[in-house]
Amino acid sequence: MNSEWALHKLDDLQAKVDELRVVRKLGAPFADRRREVERELDLRKVPVRAIAEELFVDWRGFHGGSYLTSQIQMIRGEILFRAEIDENLQPEAPRLRADRLHPWIWSAAQSLWESGHHADAVETAAKKLNAEIQNKVQRRDVSDASLCTEVFNAAPPAAGRSRLRFPGARDSESWRSRQEGAMSFSRGAFMAIRNPLAHDGEVDLGEHEALELLSAFSVVARWVDQCEVECLDSDQASGETPA
Repeated sequence: MNSEWALHKLDDLQAKVDELRVVRKLGAPFADRRREVERELDLRKVPVRAIAEELFVDWRGFHGGSYLTSQIQMIRGEILFRAEIDENLQPEAPRLRADRLHPWIWSAAQSLWESGHHADAVETAAKKLNAEIQNKVQRRDVSDASLCTEVFNAAPPAAGRSRLRFPGARDSESWRSRQEGAMSFSRGAFMAIRNPLAHDGEVDLGEHEALELLSAFSVVARWVDQCEVECLDSDQASGETPA
């Protein structure tokens, strides 16, 4: 978060709160000005609300009166001291860096992510992954969840239906479990993440939730990278039996 920008927005809101308090004391002759200030106050709440929702997972909205000033101060304190608090009180835990996700995923998402369009970033990353899978198996007739079902299927390849195969002994239960798991996971990622983003209109995703969703597609991208392509060879495709 840009702390300088966030603090500036808090100052703007507090200034309007102070102005409204003065105007209200002036009584009925200043009723029009009071209504104008109230409208301006509502507008200045918009960026501060976004800041609060980013900082507090249980943010419940603004209160009126003097409580609003208390909320502004609470948000200000969180911005000023959260780095210190994290360093000294929070348990150490691994942090996921977006730029360490699979290159297919982050290269597709980065520009939209940096402009704050988290849902669009996730959807674009999913489209990129779909295109890379299509390129690897040379398929254009199927996409997304159906494509993942086809390529990770443990059944033998068919004409025009190449498969992606993990390394390892293909007669082992472990190998078959990995293939079936990758098929289910990748299919689920497209159905449960990409499809709602594409078809449900405006979807609001917080930064952390969006990063988790990008991570799911990054896992699939790494699996695709690890796999080799298995095709039906030309003799099998033509129905000929090798001599």
